[in-house]
Amino acid sequence: MSTYVKLVNKDNVIIYSNLPKEQDYYFELCENKTEIIEKCEFTGKKIRHGKIISENGIAYLITFNSELINKPRYFKEKLTIYSEQIQEINNIKNKLTQDIQADNRRLIHNITSFNGHNIQELYVVVPEEKLSKDYRKVKETIKTYLSKDPDAVADAFLRIAKNSIAMKAEFTVFKKLDGGSATLQKQQHYIRKVVLTVLHVFYQDFKELDVHVLVEDNEKLLKFDFETIRVALYHIIDNTAKYISPNTQLKILFSENIDNNNFSLIVEMISMEIKPNELDDVLREGYSGVYAKQSGKNGDGLGLYIVNRILNLNDAKLIVHINQLPLYSKKIEGINYVRNTFEIVFDN
Repeated sequence: MSTYVKLVNKDNVIIYSNLPKEQDYYFELCENKTEIIEKCEFTGKKIRHGKIISENGIAYLITFNSELINKPRYFKEKLTIYSEQIQEINNIKNKLTQDIQADNRRLIHNITSFNGHNIQELYVVVPEEKLSKDYRKVKETIKTYLSKDPDAVADAFLRIAKNSIAMKAEFTVFKKLDGGSATLQKQQHYIRKVVLTVLHVFYQDFKELDVHVLVEDNEKLLKFDFETIRVALYHIIDNTAKYISPNTQLKILFSENIDNNNFSLIVEMISMEIKPNELDDVLREGYSGVYAKQSGKNGDGLGLYIVNRILNLNDAKLIVHINQLPLYSKKIEGINYVRNTFEIVFDN
């Protein structure tokens, strides 16, 4: 490389630099927009360097390129462009840093929460104080409690499995969305079987709500990245379990459109109303629906936003359909429930 740049913002923080360490000597030395040094102390070569100090910060350029050395006007123009871009580059860097920090905080918070839930589930089955009485008999104590209430053990197992999938989903999202499509491993999978691998951990949720789940038979093979599609399905089913009306039916259907060369996975339910003017917003980061907030079940608004990003990596998309017909409407504790359909369309 024959040309180097160093950009410093108004707070004297370096926002970009490919300047070799030894050339920092010339950065400190320079006081002009452009000047020639006949012999660089470190390389013995002829160089041109220059600096612009403005309200946004400092732009510095140094070059061994003969064209730039011999054309001061061209050099000044290049330096001026860098100077004018300091504020924009600084803004972009701050935004990226904030996004990364927010993602890290969110990941740590969610993983910590899920881990805490798993520990609680274990101590529901076997009280912590019983385990700490005599460590030599801890195995026998655990066996006693496991055999005493097998239903509670089964429930705890399902909830721990659900939390474990949720933790894996968090890591997958963090890794795959950061790495983009290059991290995907697209292979053929039976879509119905993938749905069932997610659905079983929500058994307890739907049982408590008295929701009957119907999964249509289907033998369709689709090509996608298993990990990310499973995460997308997890978030959709998790949202469904939160917002579906009790004592209703959840249908998971499949449809192939040969004319358009695509395949749809359809999740149909009676759930909290999504107003027509919210259809675009529900896929936006940080957005929670009116009734989700009213019921106190809203989270951080990342579920469907993450789903949509993941699906896009897999050449798929999420379409939300709402049905306002009175036949499919009901009200529970001031919350409107209507027939909603979430359709994942895979491009064959």
